Amino acid sequence: MAPSLEVDIMEKVFGIQGYCAESVEYEGERVVIRGARIEEKADCPRCGGTTRRYDHTLQDIIIGTTVTGRSIALRIVQWRVTCEVCGAISTPENGVTKGKRRHSRVFGSQMVRYTEAMDNEAVGRLLGISASTVRRVDKDELSDALERYREALPALGPETLNIDETAHKSGHNYSTIVSDHRSGRVLWLEEGRTEESLMRAYAVLGNSTRDTSRVVMDFWEPYERVTRRQLPRALIIPDRFHLARMVNRAIETERRLYQRKLAKEELIDMKKQARWVLLKRPNNLSAGDMVCLNELKTLNEPLYTMYLLKEELFDIFDRKPPPLLAKDAIIGWIVTVQQTAFAFLKKFARSLWDKLNTVLNWFSLPVSNGKAEGINNVIKALLRRAYGYRDYDYFRLKVLQKCGMLMDYVTHTF
Repeated sequence: MAPSLEVDIMEKVFGIQGYCAESVEYEGERVVIRGARIEEKADCPRCGGTTRRYDHTLQDIIIGTTVTGRSIALRIVQWRVTCEVCGAISTPENGVTKGKRRHSRVFGSQMVRYTEAMDNEAVGRLLGISASTVRRVDKDELSDALERYREALPALGPETLNIDETAHKSGHNYSTIVSDHRSGRVLWLEEGRTEESLMRAYAVLGNSTRDTSRVVMDFWEPYERVTRRQLPRALIIPDRFHLARMVNRAIETERRLYQRKLAKEELIDMKKQARWVLLKRPNNLSAGDMVCLNELKTLNEPLYTMYLLKEELFDIFDRKPPPLLAKDAIIGWIVTVQQTAFAFLKKFARSLWDKLNTVLNWFSLPVSNGKAEGINNVIKALLRRAYGYRDYDYFRLKVLQKCGMLMDYVTHTF
């Protein structure tokens, strides 16, 4: 016997089985479908005995939306049953929602597709529900996906990990992000950028890091200490662009100190763009920049000397010599810097000497943390879109939804 139209509507339009649509009503901006179960189970869930039921309450469940932006709710009777054998009182599962949630499984799994691309306010306007409801449904569904994702983690086995930090709130509030270098997707993130933060992240990843042989990170000491303990066989590779940023900061500080010592007449002779010329690479210099650089060579020899020292170090990384030759070249650069009067460059040179063995790993395997920096940009856009997150657990879910693999574990019942 072919199913009736009322049953077809529930099954094929809304993905809900075991119900038929009895009537349709309109309540303000919401469409309400009154639904009835096709079959009622009469067995006790505890002992299997015969039960008697009594009317408990009406329950409205969000199951969809119209093209005009009205939410569609399924109104059903929630029964309570009493077992005539053991006397147990229970509330049977309605077959539409998970537990006591107020939205259907299908609606939730479809809605997270919207929240992946839009903010909660926009999704609420599109679906005809409040932003707070969108947030509640979104967090519930992503939390379910997170459970399935964490169960699948041991099978991931990334060969190369990227570890970086990102600011998730103003006031130096950072998060530690662990991502897969090959796919460029976030594996996990934890609040803070301390040793404990990375320890918690490694604890979540568990056996999924058993095949990890390389870890790319910046020069943050807590990350390096934890990684050496947790992954003793992994090669720690410093991020080349983080090292370049450290050099540029040292040069920028030296430039400011140098300019403060100049007389007013000498400052007038210096071009404003001298700051940017010092930080640019030769292949990025325009014709005007070249004129400014030649003026520095003539009028401000200390600044020009700093520029040459910076380019000498960067040239070693550009040439990518074997580790032994790179070691000699870097040591020679450190010795040259120590003979100058640039205090901040000397400080950087000493830190480079302390990290020399780790830096040389880059010449064995020249990879960068560029994908991790790209993830940071996506997270910044995510924070701007939501105007920040007060709930860190929800923030983690959104990052894993947008930058990670969480959406691979969102399912539906179609």
